[in-house]
Amino acid sequence: MHTPAIFAEENLENIIGFIAANPLATLVAQTKDGIEACHIPLFWHNDNFMPDASVDSDINSNAQHGYLYGHFSRKNPIYQNTLPDTAWLIIFQDSGHYISPNWYPSKAKTHKEVPTWNYQSVHIQSKIELLEDADTLRR
Repeated sequence: MHTPAIFAEENLENIIGFIAANPLATLVAQTKDGIEACHIPLFWHNDNFMPDASVDSDINSNAQHGYLYGHFSRKNPIYQNTLPDTAWLIIFQDSGHYISPNWYPSKAKTHKEVPTWNYQSVHIQSKIELLEDADTLRR
């Protein structure tokens, strides 16, 4: 996604706050049947919980930032068909709002302004770890 530098957010605390306020995520992954997407709430936790010490070192090295937790059914095609070691795209967004071209003072002079949509989104690309054993799920 193209993000002009003036609109980019680098502050992790602000990003986590946005995720907390807009937890319904779109998860996108490459599957054996093509690209799949599903929508589930995800919640950010910085609890230093390491689900499995054998997890790939890239995931463990990022654990200092926390984890996103969520749930989808085993019957979900994204669960059944996702290719191993696939990077997932996780998108959070707000509802945004319409900006009328009439809002711009120059509209009356030039008539060149166009309508737009004002929104915020966070894109995270990551591998995921499926937590399936009962003890881990209880924790």
